[in-house]
Amino acid sequence: MRAYLKEIILGTAVALILAFAVVAFIRLTGREQQGLSLSLAALVPADTEAILRINRPDLFRLMIISEPAAAEAFARKLPPVFIDLLRGVEMQAAQISIHPRGQIMYLQTGRATSAAERHLRREIFSPYGPQEHSAAGLRLWFFPAEAGSYFGYYVHNGVMVSSYSRRLLESVAALHTASPDSFPAAGISSRLADLDANAPANLLFDREGSAFPAGAHPSESWAGLDIFAGEGSLCCQVRLPDSSPSAIDSLASFLHDCIPGADWTLQLSGAGSQPSVTACFPKKAPSPKSVSGQ
Repeated sequence: MRAYLKEIILGTAVALILAFAVVAFIRLTGREQQGLSLSLAALVPADTEAILRINRPDLFRLMIISEPAAAEAFARKLPPVFIDLLRGVEMQAAQISIHPRGQIMYLQTGRATSAAERHLRREIFSPYGPQEHSAAGLRLWFFPAEAGSYFGYYVHNGVMVSSYSRRLLESVAALHTASPDSFPAAGISSRLADLDANAPANLLFDREGSAFPAGAHPSESWAGLDIFAGEGSLCCQVRLPDSSPSAIDSLASFLHDCIPGADWTLQLSGAGSQPSVTACFPKKAPSPKSVSGQ
């Protein structure tokens, strides 16, 4: 009887340990899934001027490593640290938002968060120890950077957020720990939904003050384009309100303003109410359907 009693006690203890392990695993997975299901667009502060959404990080990484035109274009627009993180960190998705006060990078790293932190600390800022600060209940880390500036980051629910602006980083931290009802840029998600999520990247931006042609609803200030690359060229696909020469000329002017000195070629496709233009640089061989971007 005593032998059976020992077996019962041992079995009960094992069952309790297994149950505790399962509950802990479910809670951990739930926290990770919460981070992965969170829309990065929901974390963007309200004063954003543009959002670069990276849908397929592996393809985007290949673009900025192997396509010279893409590498040059993004190197002109993004801080070197952002480029380094995009090249060296495994992620499910990424996003960069542009504001009057600076830029913010959001990396959805999930279970690879620790590896992303190690890359940032050891490969990029290895000679420097970060300073710790707190905001919205989160730990923020700041590394000394060039010209007396600081580069900061924090990690929460499988998302790494970084910026050269402490104020921007603290703004995102406050959003990250707030109720979803308080997200100021919730409308951004619906605008991004109109872009091609299968493209390596999308750019959503405020077209006011730019030469970008007005869409079907001129009162709508936001516009977007899909970004891809191939055969040594960086390309984007843009949906236009119509195929008139003025719309095409406005798009050509906008592209030249974005990347001065780039030799773009524009190719019109589609008809009726859904025309689109594929624009590439360096200039590809002309075709009968090509439209001059000069």
